[in-house]
Amino acid sequence: MAYHNFICIYKDMIDLIKLLSGTIGLLCMITAKAMGATNICITDVVEERLKLAKQLGATHTVLTNSSDVDSVVKEIHSIMGEMPDITIECTGNNFCQRLAIMSTIPGGCVAIVGYGAEEVTLPLAVLCQRQIDLRPSWRYDQHCYPIAIDMVASGKVNIKPLVTHRFTLEQTTDAIQVAASRRPGVLKCMITCNE
Repeated sequence: MAYHNFICIYKDMIDLIKLLSGTIGLLCMITAKAMGATNICITDVVEERLKLAKQLGATHTVLTNSSDVDSVVKEIHSIMGEMPDITIECTGNNFCQRLAIMSTIPGGCVAIVGYGAEEVTLPLAVLCQRQIDLRPSWRYDQHCYPIAIDMVASGKVNIKPLVTHRFTLEQTTDAIQVAASRRPGVLKCMITCNE
């Protein structure tokens, strides 16, 4: 999934902003880094996730507590030293979708990975004026699984830090409750099926 999201927009990668450092966002960041991204900015509303993003290779992080798109855009540009070439929006949140478009360099690319409302308001004039390539992503592509599995198996990407909780098969109900809780510190729950 993360490989597909990245490969569908890959082009002489220099700068990348990824919005929200949940599991999908972190996977996209890890994959982008493994494929050559060098200046990566991650945004989130949870400080703990930003710390993990930094540990996993993010160059910059931005805590997005403001509801003012323009001020967050300025902060992103300031911390990165430039406008990102590629933005991967992983939240489905309309504020973040707008932020992705407003942050990206003219002629750049915004991948919409996160799913949110069926209909949203986007700054279409900005997309047109800046000639930003907007690419939706359906995450699951059968051709990417072998490549993604190889990237993990070869050690090119390390996904172990994303598994934050482990459970036995008998604890499956607990695992589902923890995963659904969305508490800070919870990313992925793994259920072990050993005999």
